[in-house]
Amino acid sequence: MSFYLFFIAALVVLGTLLSPTLFVLLLVAMAALALVTSTVCRSSNKLPWQKLLISALALSYGFGWLHWQLAYRLPIAQDKQEVTLKLSVIDSMPQQSLQRLLVKVVSAEQEPSSQSLPSLRKLNLSYYKSEPVIHPGAVINADIVLRSPRNIANGLAFDYEAWLISKGIDASGYIKKLEVSSQGASSLRNRFIAQQQEQHPNAAWPWIAGLVFGEQSSFTAEQWQLAKQTGTLHLLVVSGLHMGLVLLLLVFVWRTLLRFVSLALGRSLPSLMVWQLLFLLVGSAGYLWLAGSGVALQRAWLMFALVLGLQSTRLKLNWLTAISFAMLLVVINNPLKLTVVF
Repeated sequence: MSFYLFFIAALVVLGTLLSPTLFVLLLVAMAALALVTSTVCRSSNKLPWQKLLISALALSYGFGWLHWQLAYRLPIAQDKQEVTLKLSVIDSMPQQSLQRLLVKVVSAEQEPSSQSLPSLRKLNLSYYKSEPVIHPGAVINADIVLRSPRNIANGLAFDYEAWLISKGIDASGYIKKLEVSSQGASSLRNRFIAQQQEQHPNAAWPWIAGLVFGEQSSFTAEQWQLAKQTGTLHLLVVSGLHMGLVLLLLVFVWRTLLRFVSLALGRSLPSLMVWQLLFLLVGSAGYLWLAGSGVALQRAWLMFALVLGLQSTRLKLNWLTAISFAMLLVVINNPLKLTVVF
C-alpha cells in the first residue's frame, strides 16, 4: 500500500516534468498496456488495468496542474513591460534601503497599444525606497516594471522558476512609483504576531519569531551567522519537531483540564476519546496556520492527523503508509512542493 501511494505521488510529480509530446506517448503506452492486461486477466478477479487508469489520472493531473499555472504566468515576450496595477499587499519584508513585497493583483490599467496581460495573481516586487513603509493588508496603486519568471542561469540545483510556480507567483519586478490607497486590515495572523512583537524585547524577538512562528525575515545577517555557528539553524525551519512539541503540550493541557474537572465533580470521567481527538486536531491546525503553513509543517500535521484519526478506529497503519499518504495529499495540493522543498 505504501509503495503504491509513493508511486502515485511520483507520477503526479512526473506529470509536471513532461513535454506535451512525451505526455501523450506515455498515455498511449498506458492505454495499450491496459488493453493487453484487461484481455489477459479477463477471467481473473485481479484487474491490473484499474491501477493503470489511476496511474494515468495521476500523470494527467500533474501535467494539467502545471499548464494551468503557466497560463497565469507573464510570458517572456512581455518582459520589462510597464503597467499600472492596483495591488493588495500580502507580505512585506523591509530591508535597509528597499522593501520586498508579495502582492495580490486586484486590477490592471494598460495602454491601448500594449499587449494584454494574462490574469496575474501574485507578484514578487521590490520597492527601492524605505518610505513610505508598506504594511501587509495595504492597498496600493503602483507603476511597475514587470519581469517574466525565469530560472537562475548558473544551473545550480535550486530551481528558482519552479519555486515561483509552487508559490503561485506569476511575475516579479520593481515599483517605480506608488500611491497608498488604503492601509487596509492586516490578516489576523499578522496582527497577532505584531502584538506579540510589542510584548517581547527586540533582542529576543527574532528568535521567538523564528522558532515559534516561522518568521525567518525577522533575522539580521549577523543573527543568521550566529545560528549557523551554533548549529541551531535547522530549528528556525518550523517542521515536524515543532508540531510534535505542540501536540505534546496539547495532550498535557487536555489531561490537566480533565483532572481539574474530575476533582471539581468529585468523580472520574470517561476517556472522551472523540473530544480529545477534536481538541488535538483543532489545536494543532491552529498552530499550523499560526506558523505559516509551510510544507514541512503541512506534512507533519497530515501525518499526525492521520494517526490520531486511526486511533479512534480499529484500522492499523504503519508509519511508512502514514508518510506516503501525507506525501500524496501534499502533492495533490501542489505537485511542485515535492520537487522544491519536500
